[in-house]
Amino acid sequence: IDWSHAALLSEQNEVEYVIGTGIDITQRKQAEEALARTLAEQKVILDNSVVGIAFLAEGRRFLRVNRKLEEICGYTEEELKGQTTEILYCSREDYQKVGNETYPEIGKGATYEGEHLLRRKEGTPFWSRLLVKAVSPNDLTQGYIWNLEDVTEQRCAEENQRLAATVFETTTEGILVTNAQNQIIMVNPAFTTITGYTLEEVNGKTPDMLKSGYHDAPFYQEMWQGLVQTGKWQGEIWNRRKQGEIFVEWISIVAIRDSSQQIVQYVAVFSDITKRKQTEELIWRQAHYDALTNLPNRTLFADRLDQAVQCAKRQQDRLAVIFIDLDRFKSVNDTLGHKAGDLLLQEAAQRLTCCVRESDTVARLGGDEFTVILLQIEDLLQVKAIAERLLNNLSLPFQLDNQEVSIGGSLGIAFFPEDGQDVETLLKNADIAMYKAKEGGRNAYQFFTPQMNAQITEQMLLENALRRALTNNEFLLHYQPIIELSSQKTIGIEALLRWQPPIGNQQFPEQFMSLAENSGLIIPIGEWYLTAAVQQFQKGYRLTDCYLAINVSARQLQTSHLIDLIVELLKETGLSPPVLVFEISEDILLENFPQAAATLCKLDELGVQIAIDNFGSGWASLQSLRQLPIDIVKIDPFFIHHIKTDDYDMMLTEAIIKLSHKLNIKVVAEGVETQEQLAFLEEHDCDLVQGSYFSNPLKPEDLFIDN
Repeated sequence: IDWSHAALLSEQNEVEYVIGTGIDITQRKQAEEALARTLAEQKVILDNSVVGIAFLAEGRRFLRVNRKLEEICGYTEEELKGQTTEILYCSREDYQKVGNETYPEIGKGATYEGEHLLRRKEGTPFWSRLLVKAVSPNDLTQGYIWNLEDVTEQRCAEENQRLAATVFETTTEGILVTNAQNQIIMVNPAFTTITGYTLEEVNGKTPDMLKSGYHDAPFYQEMWQGLVQTGKWQGEIWNRRKQGEIFVEWISIVAIRDSSQQIVQYVAVFSDITKRKQTEELIWRQAHYDALTNLPNRTLFADRLDQAVQCAKRQQDRLAVIFIDLDRFKSVNDTLGHKAGDLLLQEAAQRLTCCVRESDTVARLGGDEFTVILLQIEDLLQVKAIAERLLNNLSLPFQLDNQEVSIGGSLGIAFFPEDGQDVETLLKNADIAMYKAKEGGRNAYQFFTPQMNAQITEQMLLENALRRALTNNEFLLHYQPIIELSSQKTIGIEALLRWQPPIGNQQFPEQFMSLAENSGLIIPIGEWYLTAAVQQFQKGYRLTDCYLAINVSARQLQTSHLIDLIVELLKETGLSPPVLVFEISEDILLENFPQAAATLCKLDELGVQIAIDNFGSGWASLQSLRQLPIDIVKIDPFFIHHIKTDDYDMMLTEAIIKLSHKLNIKVVAEGVETQEQLAFLEEHDCDLVQGSYFSNPLKPEDLFIDN
């Protein structure tokens, strides 16, 4: 209890009473004891902190520091008390600069953090990480708190690390780092320069991906044995670059161990010594292997097939030759570029290789053509199974530079001894079977049969008949009206080619145009068709407000004569260029887009109109609209046929119309046959329609009338 006393005096100034007051101060004493304990605990904490701590008064003067700050700076607390922090700076300029940059912001409630070069008591500099904060941003008179760390060793380590990184990045020697499981975790730029592989391409993989096949298993076993026993190995290794080229390297490998002597990493440093190690083996491989895919080339394939045939003759075995042509490869090459085409060929080669046995051969003949030799064939089912695996692997999507592409393949298969007993015959018959598979719709395989030779003979007869048809004027034209929906008037006609042989029924283009295209007859046939259509259209049939739609083939687009012929016909007939519309099938653009685009631009310069036929059937549609001078798109009849029964076709048709209108392109719907189809197209503002609902193709005498 805290007692206080007071005396009361009488009039005579004598003590008459004494008043005593007692106050219970138990709680205050307890609080004081708790505060003392807290201060003691704080002192223990401060003195045992792993960072230096200082309390600064206004004016950046030291009030108190902990033991760690004394150790870092070399000053005692007594030596620092009352001193400004300038005592720790290397120069007054540094002290003032930090003050000007730091303390105004701290006064706004911010916390300053930065690294500075300070000076110890004995004068040695050290790097510090400094954190400064006001005790109370609203009352700076309460001072500041410093947190100080000595980061000199860390800075030196970082500097050494930067130096090592510079060496790592700039050395001309390739450096490869793996983890204990031999998975690549780091490579330097020289590694990429030498091998062609980036870190992203090799990360997580083993160095086995560089193997060339030059060394056998005992070679690598001996190498690993030396690494385990001595922790290092050096020697020559023949490896393979990304593009398939073999190179020779002088390599030093070191095992990195931790404190418990466990291997945690392997570091390999190597130099490319290929130029000093050219050998006959390397030259032979370059002459017999495809550099892009690392598959045997045509020369080695022929040699292996010849050896296989001779061996099969001696042992009375069967073997099979598979001829593979990648479907739509040319389109990928033309639209995505040669790099994407190369990636596709490499991936295709890997997919083909993994489908066959090690004793079999997969070769690349050139371009997009591959061949396979299957040895010791037991039965037809065995070959069927392999062919189906090949097709399935080629049908899977390819990822090319973040773009997904689907192709497929056409396979032709010939057997020894049934289909040929020498290299030339086997390869020729497998090639014939492959083309038969391609004619059947692609992404299929076909076994060679003797009838195929008969079919080739039949095709030759058909080709001769087409040649006679040109000479004997057996071709004729029909025309189908194109109707404008808004006015219900005929505003265009499409010229359709027909062939009437002397004997037999009239032939439609789908019955002979494929052969004409492949044989080259499409050029003279196309010229007749174009000339006849323009001349008939011009002959005064009073169709003053119509345009003439003319189909152009892929082969015609590749000839410079097409432009000259059109210029000549325009001059001869006096027709205005816009009345001619040249229709290009969308799949033609996929065959050779750059050349087709160049020709279409020349047509556009003439003033004629350009239409994309069968729009929506190929994946180049949007590219066509964006890059080409297109005036009209004709929606593929397949979508029109199903717009009332298939939601996808309905939405796609609607989307094509909307997109085309936004690009100021007119839309023609082909194959309109019903009122329901017409109503849908009217509802969605289709411009033009064409089909049997309005008119079948007409003979010239039925179409070209006065009214």
